[in-house]
Amino acid sequence: MPRAWLKKIIISPSQTFIAFCVLFLGGIAAGSLFSDFVTLAPGIYWYAGLFVVLAGAILFWKNIFARFFLLACLFFMFGLWRVSVTGFDCANFNNICYYNGQKINITGEVAKYPEEKISSLEYVVKVKTVGIVGEGIELVRQSVNGKILLKTSLANKFTYGDTLAFGCFVEVPKPRSRQAAGQAAEYKASNNFRYDRYLASRNIQAVCNDVRSVTFLSGISQNYEGPVKFIGSKIYWVRSVFFSTASQIWAEPENSFINGLLFGGSSGFPESLKKSFQRTGLSHVLAVSGFNITIIASALMSILILIGLWRRQAFWATLFVLFCFVIMTGATASVVRAAVMGALVLLAQYLGRLSSMGPGLSFTAALMVLISPYILLYDAGFQLSFLATIGLVYLSPVFADVIARTITRVAGRRTKQSFGNNTEIASSLASLVPRNDVLLQGSNILVQTISAIVMTLPLMLYQFGLISLVAPVVNVLLLWSVPFLMLGGFVSLIGGIIYLPLGIIFGAPVVLVSRAFLFVVEWFANLKYAAVEIKIEWWVMLILYGLLVYIIAAKRQDTV
Repeated sequence: MPRAWLKKIIISPSQTFIAFCVLFLGGIAAGSLFSDFVTLAPGIYWYAGLFVVLAGAILFWKNIFARFFLLACLFFMFGLWRVSVTGFDCANFNNICYYNGQKINITGEVAKYPEEKISSLEYVVKVKTVGIVGEGIELVRQSVNGKILLKTSLANKFTYGDTLAFGCFVEVPKPRSRQAAGQAAEYKASNNFRYDRYLASRNIQAVCNDVRSVTFLSGISQNYEGPVKFIGSKIYWVRSVFFSTASQIWAEPENSFINGLLFGGSSGFPESLKKSFQRTGLSHVLAVSGFNITIIASALMSILILIGLWRRQAFWATLFVLFCFVIMTGATASVVRAAVMGALVLLAQYLGRLSSMGPGLSFTAALMVLISPYILLYDAGFQLSFLATIGLVYLSPVFADVIARTITRVAGRRTKQSFGNNTEIASSLASLVPRNDVLLQGSNILVQTISAIVMTLPLMLYQFGLISLVAPVVNVLLLWSVPFLMLGGFVSLIGGIIYLPLGIIFGAPVVLVSRAFLFVVEWFANLKYAAVEIKIEWWVMLILYGLLVYIIAAKRQDTV
């Protein structure tokens, strides 16, 4: 049986390609997990020699199983090698992590839009120079590479491209819990969260905590170094204008809610409202991840088709909205990765080949991990993006079949009760049920939402330990309104930039819908059993995903 199954994979080019991509990802995962215990890099020449030997064996060994096995080993080892050359050379004084444990003066440039926390601001700073401090004076200043995470007070507000100067005690991040790292503190998080690897996936070498004094040296106009940085500065300028206009159009908490929909994040939310979103399974609408983008983009495409657009028009309109969303959120690497995942699903839905996008999805994931290996195990946003996309591709047919059978069974029963033995009329009326556009597109949104939630549930239980029992109902009730709120919010902001009273007029309906949205969220969140805490171990998570894979494989086997 295993040999027949393996042969089926080997003779299928698409399945072979998927298998090799999965083996590469497996090598990345193994290398990431065991790199602290085993030296993975005996030298590039060792790997090159091994590659030559295996390649020669493949060329002269005609057994297809042997060839597949050797190629599989190569892809797995390629993943191991990629991890071995990932990381920072902290023994090199030209890297900022070399100065771990030292008090130094730093000059650097803000590399992305700041993240606002409850009582602090976090900046990713691209270091330019450092000054070595001794006995209260700066002794030496030299050029240094690398990015550092600067944590400072809310009073120190700067923007993308600003050059700053500050003194700090440099710390290389160490593994710690999500609560200590400020990641999902509301949940009972795993104590072995690799905060160092999480920051490394963002190419951050070190951290400066609680920096009180930061000096502004120059802005982006004085630091112009090319078109990429110039375009980036304009993107962040547009974002800051939107934020400023939004605060004049809407009051809280509607302002923070609409900003969260348009730009991602919930920094302005009261803690009680954040918990309400978590308990109802709606945190994804405020997070910039593929989980959020994939669900909302799919729902938007279904709604556009429902209101009368052709599939092609709905596809391009949704793709344009997706592009605008990427720009408005700052076009960071995580946002671009999430948008790519969402665009893949949209393209497959548009072409009607959702079940055939396995090779494309595998290649996209492998390419992203090749560029940044640590995102595979240490970036929850990437994990949710990838799993939500898999859910839409492979689980949605399972749930669609269940819903279709239920609708057909209910319709058949009701028509039989109404028309007795007149089966011709009964079957004709029953056949009209799937053709009802509202029911069809509503079913699509329901299927897409449940598929994404179910596929990400084991990971959420492992990482955060909370399951929302009302999530499917709340998502179906409210998710359809998110694209309209985003569109209404965007139009209101454009109107407000042109003429503030115009933005306030356009924003009035958005306020009403937002208040209704938040009311429903808080009502469901206050239910006693809206959510329960269930923390699972990693091996339980693997068993659950094994069960999901079995269900998907059985369904695909039935359709062959």
